[in-house]
Amino acid sequence: MESIKRSTIIAFKKGKIKALEAIYNQYSGKVYNFTHSIIRNSEQAQDITQDVFLLIWEKRNQIDCDLNFDSYLLKIAQNMVYQTFRKNVVRENYINSLQIQELIVQSNSMEDNIDSDFLEEYIMSLVEALPKSRRDIFLLYWKSGLNYKEIATQLSISDKTVATQVRRSIFYLKEQIGNVALTILLLMLSQGYASNLL
Repeated sequence: MESIKRSTIIAFKKGKIKALEAIYNQYSGKVYNFTHSIIRNSEQAQDITQDVFLLIWEKRNQIDCDLNFDSYLLKIAQNMVYQTFRKNVVRENYINSLQIQELIVQSNSMEDNIDSDFLEEYIMSLVEALPKSRRDIFLLYWKSGLNYKEIATQLSISDKTVATQVRRSIFYLKEQIGNVALTILLLMLSQGYASNLL
């Protein structure tokens, strides 16, 4: 796409609405496509696109007419995408914390044997998807309560291999269900089903 004319940028800096319209018409699609390609959310991409042009209008006096306007615009869009990501993470963590609290309340109100059966079944369904060698190591660590050295001796592998496979298993569980996984494991620990798991 051909870059905007320098004269248009100068007019834009002077507050000319027609210059704003020209810049918007030329770049809004490009900014939206760039934003959407990263964030994969149409509504948020539209909001960010509008915010980009609102911001450059508010800061139009700071624009350097001799710099590459395309790069300047996309840099602003990139920064706004990162800000949106951070907000999404904060919101997701907040929602997760509410879900964790609800899970704890629910588990405390249920019979102990129902809680433990449910939680154990849920974790096992995830563990089943692990590669066989990793699954075997993790189950020995979790179910049998063996330490790294004991497992290494039993399977004729190194302690380091055992440690790595256990860490990868726990990371996998967290990756599948986020922070809730950690809470489930802690709840299972409190029931005595997973000693030394974490």
